[in-house]
Amino acid sequence: MKATLLMAIWWFLSGVTPAVTPAPGIFSQNPEIRQVVRFLSSESVQDILTGLDRSQNLPWGEIRTYVVPLTTHKNPKISARAVQVMVHHKDPDASSMIRQTIAHSIQAKERVAAINLLGALENPADHAFFLRLLRIENQETRVAVISWIAKLKIPNAVMPLIQLLEDSRDVVRAEAVRALAAVAQKQALLSIISRLSDSSQIVRQAAIAVLKPEDLPLARHALMRLLQSGSRAERIEIIKLMPFGPEIKPHYLDLLRTSKNEEMPSVIQLFSGTMDLEMLKEFVNLASTGSYQQQLQEIAPKIMVTSVEPLYTWILSPQSNPNIRNFCALLLMNSPDPRTPEILRRAWRLGYFSGAHITFLYRNLKEPLPVQFLFELFSDGTPADKSAVVETFIHRKDDRLAPLFLNALRGTPELSLLLLGYAQATGSRLLVKPLLEILKTPQIKISRRDVLMALKDIAAVEDMPAIIAAGPDLQRDELVLWSEILWPRFSAPLFTSLDRLPLTTPELEKELSFFQLLASTRRLPGLTRFRKFRMPANPQLHHIWMHYALHGASEVPQKLTPSLQAAWMDLLPAGAPPAQFVRALPADPHLLMALARFNWPRERLAAWFDKGGTCVRINVSHAWMRHQPRNDARVWSWIEKENHPLVLLNLLLGMDYDPRTVDILKKVCRAQPEACRNHLPVLTAGWPKPALAALGELPVALGDTPRTGTPSHMMRFHFPSVPSNLSCLAVGNPGQGFRALSILPESDLAVLHLTGETVTLHPQYR
Repeated sequence: MKATLLMAIWWFLSGVTPAVTPAPGIFSQNPEIRQVVRFLSSESVQDILTGLDRSQNLPWGEIRTYVVPLTTHKNPKISARAVQVMVHHKDPDASSMIRQTIAHSIQAKERVAAINLLGALENPADHAFFLRLLRIENQETRVAVISWIAKLKIPNAVMPLIQLLEDSRDVVRAEAVRALAAVAQKQALLSIISRLSDSSQIVRQAAIAVLKPEDLPLARHALMRLLQSGSRAERIEIIKLMPFGPEIKPHYLDLLRTSKNEEMPSVIQLFSGTMDLEMLKEFVNLASTGSYQQQLQEIAPKIMVTSVEPLYTWILSPQSNPNIRNFCALLLMNSPDPRTPEILRRAWRLGYFSGAHITFLYRNLKEPLPVQFLFELFSDGTPADKSAVVETFIHRKDDRLAPLFLNALRGTPELSLLLLGYAQATGSRLLVKPLLEILKTPQIKISRRDVLMALKDIAAVEDMPAIIAAGPDLQRDELVLWSEILWPRFSAPLFTSLDRLPLTTPELEKELSFFQLLASTRRLPGLTRFRKFRMPANPQLHHIWMHYALHGASEVPQKLTPSLQAAWMDLLPAGAPPAQFVRALPADPHLLMALARFNWPRERLAAWFDKGGTCVRINVSHAWMRHQPRNDARVWSWIEKENHPLVLLNLLLGMDYDPRTVDILKKVCRAQPEACRNHLPVLTAGWPKPALAALGELPVALGDTPRTGTPSHMMRFHFPSVPSNLSCLAVGNPGQGFRALSILPESDLAVLHLTGETVTLHPQYR
């Protein structure tokens, strides 16, 4: 006692206060948390309620110490809301508070609200308490408790729920049936089946609803008995549950003949399987009214008929109306009878069906098309019939109609609107000639851009002269598509023909500059028109292409902006750095990023790696991987600190197998699966078998590795626009890793010195 008193006097005299751990929210770096803490510490009821509402979306650990004391606030709204916030954050300490509320509740409404809160908490420690609550006789309380037992799937609840099946109130018994199905369907199956003979329709319907097809062997007898004596709603549910068979048929026919108009749609949709003549007549009578066409069209694909003869009779009978014929034709589509096309042809000739309607029947059919019949429809049908036939062939991606289609183009101009779709769907070479004619003489309803899109996949080498000739008449995006068609099929004769084109627009000059650059990579002589090329006063990107195509890396272009200088250096091979930058390094970030790709001294690369941004580190790691000795010890210190997946892949490409590599590679592949898939074969080429096994299912999850065919030494990418926050574009090429390139406002990029066919793009944003 004396020691405690002396210690207190010392604290008082010295002015030292005991250490107190401050609540975490006070000094939080998150301004939202600090503001909510101020609200929760306020004297105003409205401020506190506002703070509680906003605290639901904040980290619970930082605001808990402010919310929990409010559960004992004198204002009931605040205390109740504080408990709700604790429940929202699944704080187990809320259980005792809610239990007290339940125990002291007088009104059932208040008790049920507290039970719902306790259930939403999902605390396993409350399971036994829920079972004890079943002793409360009040109906609302008991139903609420049973529903939460079902939602939480509380174990050891089977016997208490079975006992509740004897409750005098049908609502409680029905809820108990649903809870038993949720908690232990197999264990309580017999008890659920016993409720099929309950005196209450509510309970019987609940028992039917929870039964599954695998329960039918035990429940079949009870269901068949209820099918005879149950209400219409119960019979519909039973027929929906049980497979359709001879024992179900009489009950279904009774429902079909006695149901009201509003009940008929659900009754119709119950049928599936094989339909005999008696059932077929009932459905044909329903179809004749036209009231249930939608439901009949939905179930028709699920119906097979025992004989197609009645269908033929009804289709060709003058007494049948269009609704009957349509339903019978839908059923006929499910039959493999070879006479079907002939019957439909006769019906079309008699005027019972339009050609468009018949083609619609065949459009989604999985069976082979009756080609000769459709050819006849196309030749002799109306313009609407012809269009419908073409659309069916487009849908089926079938080009067998192409010769007839081309012959009909002049006589039926509206068919020309389907030319592009037919060409793109089928890729038929027969359709190239009319597309080239449209390219020469454009039409109002068909744009040249769409024609070029269609030609991109189906044009061949022999079509190139006609496509080249259209170049001077094209504009902007059309010229980009024009180039995309030409350069994969690039050859010396094609390049020579480009020299004869009139230079009509600056956009065409840009495309020819690209082809000049492409020709230089393939060591072809350049275009004669550009032999006297001189860099203009205000150069653009395609002028840089032209300069590199004519002079390569031997002549450095002068007076370029930093961004154009960076674009020129991106075209150079990754060898020795440009001489003009060896002594004096530039300050511009674009230039620095472009320079980091070259073979610099180790210390300079290391300094750039430690201080550079993402784009610079990508290029430094690329240069280190290509020019420095493998397995450098310094690289592991970088790998341990680095988080960017592309930088890590570049660094790993310069390392042999190490046990630490496996976990790093898994992390990288989760972050960048496409990049990892393309480089995984190179990365793991020399790995031992146990190390490959340690990767587990990773190679399978990533998918197939890229093809290894003829390498594309150059690729071009044209973008609709360049985002303002784009730092650089990382270009991945298997075996070469990733390099970061600048994108100029022209939204164009030419990538040289590639190996392999696969190139991936990875934009890097600020």
